[in-house]
Amino acid sequence: MDILYYDKIYRELNRPEDISRLSKKYTLEEDMLLVVYTQRAVRDVIRRFHKIKARSTRHYRNWKRGATLLQIARSDYFSPVLTAKLVLVHHGIGRKTFNSYLRDPSLIDNPRLKKEIEDVVANDIIYSPEGNKIQRDRGIMAETEIAEWLTEMGAEYLRENDLRELGMEKTPDFKLKKPLMYRGVELQWVESKASFGDVGKLKEDFRNQLRPYLKMYGPGMVIYWYGFITPHAEEKNIIVGNRSILIDYANIWVKKDDE
Repeated sequence: MDILYYDKIYRELNRPEDISRLSKKYTLEEDMLLVVYTQRAVRDVIRRFHKIKARSTRHYRNWKRGATLLQIARSDYFSPVLTAKLVLVHHGIGRKTFNSYLRDPSLIDNPRLKKEIEDVVANDIIYSPEGNKIQRDRGIMAETEIAEWLTEMGAEYLRENDLRELGMEKTPDFKLKKPLMYRGVELQWVESKASFGDVGKLKEDFRNQLRPYLKMYGPGMVIYWYGFITPHAEEKNIIVGNRSILIDYANIWVKKDDE
């Protein structure tokens, strides 16, 4: 995706309600927009977490005076679930208890607190139990489809656990036993990313994972399931693709012994 087009979408994607609207406006999949929104929101949480945490004592006093946890979160434009967690620690509710309340609000005896926990869970599409599950399932789905694609081509591979058992520190999702040939490049590994490769994500992944894989195993491929920014994804001997590469049988095959 062109970076100017992406930036235009990114600037308009400020709230969960924008996902459906922008899907229609730009004819984009809602799943892709949810991924982009999630990445943006997570970065915002990381950037502002300590600032919000510093306000938690004041927020707790406001909560005791009658403000709801959801109102407090919205006043800071912050995650409802994480806001509730920061506020309620001052009420003597620890991490394990709080997480059990998120999973099952019926455990809460206090009617007000029960209702407010239900509200923050319902209004947090990222940090709620359901939001966490969606992100986990997305990662599993992407890896499963890539595994099926490799198997269909006759490629054999080791998974992360196999590599750890061999004592390897850096473990791509799929270490190929025989290289895949892709447009003249012998690929030794495939990494699955159930995300969108924007500029920040690409820089982080290349620095922390992909270049170390290249150094350890040789050339490889990373598949960003929901697309990526061009030309920021270009680097010698690391092929960057999206899920359309899974049907590009004309340009990719398992290397034979006599090749």
